[in-house]
Amino acid sequence: MLAVFLFFASAYLITFRGHYGSDQFLSYLTAESMVLDHSLAIGKRHFNISDIQGNLERAPTGIDGRRYTLFGLALPLAMTPFYFIGHWAAGFFPVNLHDYVAMFFVSMTNVFITALICSLLFYYLSLLGHSSRTAFIVALLYGFGTMAWNYSQYSFAEPLLVLFFLCSLLMLEKWETAGRFSKYMAVGLGFALGLCLLTEVYAALIIVPAILIYLCVRLWRKRPGWRVACATVACVALPLLAGAAILFWFYWLRFGGLAAPRLAGRLSPAYMPASLYGLFLSPGKSFFLFVPPALLSLCGVKYFFQRNRDRAVILTLIVIISVLFISTYVDWHGGWSWGPRYLFHLMLIAMLPLAEVFENKLFAAGWKRHAVRILILVSIVIQLGGILINTGVYSRFAGHLQPGGDPHFVLYLSAVSGHWLLAAATVYHWLSGNVLTLPYPPGGSPGWHTVNADDFNGLDLWFINLPRYWHSPAAFWVSLSGTLVLLIAAGLFFRYIWRTTAT
Repeated sequence: MLAVFLFFASAYLITFRGHYGSDQFLSYLTAESMVLDHSLAIGKRHFNISDIQGNLERAPTGIDGRRYTLFGLALPLAMTPFYFIGHWAAGFFPVNLHDYVAMFFVSMTNVFITALICSLLFYYLSLLGHSSRTAFIVALLYGFGTMAWNYSQYSFAEPLLVLFFLCSLLMLEKWETAGRFSKYMAVGLGFALGLCLLTEVYAALIIVPAILIYLCVRLWRKRPGWRVACATVACVALPLLAGAAILFWFYWLRFGGLAAPRLAGRLSPAYMPASLYGLFLSPGKSFFLFVPPALLSLCGVKYFFQRNRDRAVILTLIVIISVLFISTYVDWHGGWSWGPRYLFHLMLIAMLPLAEVFENKLFAAGWKRHAVRILILVSIVIQLGGILINTGVYSRFAGHLQPGGDPHFVLYLSAVSGHWLLAAATVYHWLSGNVLTLPYPPGGSPGWHTVNADDFNGLDLWFINLPRYWHSPAAFWVSLSGTLVLLIAAGLFFRYIWRTTAT
């Protein structure tokens, strides 16, 4: 597990961006206030990054007149150790670089969270009875063939939600393996579910009840006696209720009540036809387009149900309710984020039957094996496009191509093609010194115009960005040596894991 974690951490550290933008500043500023002011309210101070002030104005004003983040508390709390390190490291640089240096380290938060998810997924699949090699292959596909890779670069809370969701599944599986549910497992499960509530409420309100239903069903089946059952439920409930109490208190502090402005007045069944089409069939936000391994995983669902019907039923329930709920939200697409952001937690569920596909060798022979290889390659290529180009830059690009249009339903505006188009424009500019101009829409249809890609050029990776902010000869050598060290580390860890899992 440690080797798997270090492999993914090394690989993700090569491709992280080193900065945030837009709404993501709010989690960063909340972490800063926790460290410097010991407060949840965003502090009033001079910020070195000009974009911060503009986005700060969008933060809600609480009943005490101070500004607070729109999002949950768990992610800013997870960011605080990284802010500590960044704040200390910023002391070695000019004062005007403080926020850049601190944010550079804070932007590693989801790198380590996602690496931990991959490591725990490897462990969880092993607990389910799969071989270490199969577990590692599925972890690789989750880590590099799904949206997980892209989201390791931003400050969205979804990766942290998946981490706590996976921890709750691990606690339940440990219970199944041990044959009894100790109070430590019960308390751990309660903490994991409580932290889900403090991370992203929209998904936690589906995940938490579903896990509790599963727990009650298994207790009923095992019949441990009413005293043991009541003690187990109490051990789960206490930390869960503590998390809920903190959530309610924070809502009251921000809004003077329990209303959630992010969703208020924005849910309606009228959105469902368009959003269901968008979530699964559209070229801009289809779950299967941004998580191609899920297509392969569908073939293993039958075997997954056969292995443990209760577990499979409750996870299927989470999938169905999540899709139906999100489809009633006007912003079902998740805005400028990579892929269908609000279905991010379903990727974990989609990966579990994938292990059954490999274990049962459903595509092990002939053309099927080559088709699987092509699907895996396509998955990685799709995610790599999202890694090279900042999704915010692509959103501006799409708006420039078709002002006022909806890029989620237009084939030539899909982020999958748009990111690679901007990457090609950047490489073209590097090699020729010229700016790539493109006719859009393709084919000269009505509304045709020429687009200049110069304003959208540039790969967004930390080792490219560092020399832009740190104007020192040392910046180039730090970028080069850091990248080489991480590449070597990732290669060595992969070699060790691959050899070890062969046995």
